[in-house]
Amino acid sequence: MEKSAFFINPLSFTVSKRGSILQKVPDTKYTTKFVLNDFGALPGHVKSCAKNGVDLIFIEGGDGTIQGVLTEILGQKSAFKKLPKFVLLAGGMTNLIAMQIGIKKPTLAKIKELANAPNTASTVSIPLVQVEYSDNGERYYGFLFSTGALATATRYTVDEVHTAGINGSAAVRTTLRRALFGGKQLRDRILKTSPLSLDINGENIDGAHILSLTSTLPKPMLGFNLFWGQGSAPVKTSYVKGGAANKVRNIARLIRSRQSNNACAKLSHDGFHSWATNKFSMFHQGPIVLDGEFLPLTDKEIFVGATPPLCFIN
Repeated sequence: MEKSAFFINPLSFTVSKRGSILQKVPDTKYTTKFVLNDFGALPGHVKSCAKNGVDLIFIEGGDGTIQGVLTEILGQKSAFKKLPKFVLLAGGMTNLIAMQIGIKKPTLAKIKELANAPNTASTVSIPLVQVEYSDNGERYYGFLFSTGALATATRYTVDEVHTAGINGSAAVRTTLRRALFGGKQLRDRILKTSPLSLDINGENIDGAHILSLTSTLPKPMLGFNLFWGQGSAPVKTSYVKGGAANKVRNIARLIRSRQSNNACAKLSHDGFHSWATNKFSMFHQGPIVLDGEFLPLTDKEIFVGATPPLCFIN
């Protein structure tokens, strides 16, 4: 019988409103529950998982909870004989990660079935984005790494949209719609440019930018295809330079699953760029966000790459 660990964030939005489905799973000698009332206890919980040879880890919470738990596990990966498989359950406000690679509409029966027979379930192997600070070596792991307007939009969504009772993917779409079609004051606030230096695939880009987004997720997000370049490397990065032309028209293009060569040329001409790469480096002193969580500000170089693939049951 394989061993399972349940990580539950009781403060995540959906969990706090509707309760935890993992808490309802009966306790057995093969399962351990960690309730994350205090994230300061997370390193000890992960150490316990490694020591006890946990094979399967369930994470119930929002994008930030998933990012925090995975970062701690990968930070202690040398303590594991073998990294476990993961099951993600939407429990937060937005849940972009669980929407892509998590369990859809989890039930108590399904959770119990997965815990008892995880090898019979469908899986997907996906690398994570690895963000490393050059000055102190701190590393963070997640799926959506952004700067510029996306970081600003994250703050706006939390402060202005979530507080209005709009949650989930609808909140992200509301922010996008307001940024594109709202008043000039709001548009200028969210789409404000900031300096970014980017060294990627032999190119060096230095100047004002509107946004950058890096991801390892395999599917379009919220109906937008955020990578339209060539190549199959795991790290997909999109970038919009300051002064980019035809913003609304070009963002509308990204609803298409594929871009023609002509469309790619127009995007590039207008200041929209996209790459597939194994790693790149950047300097950016403004806010940076990983899976909805703000990372520490820095004026030093940041290295961005990918981890080996992790196995997710979906």
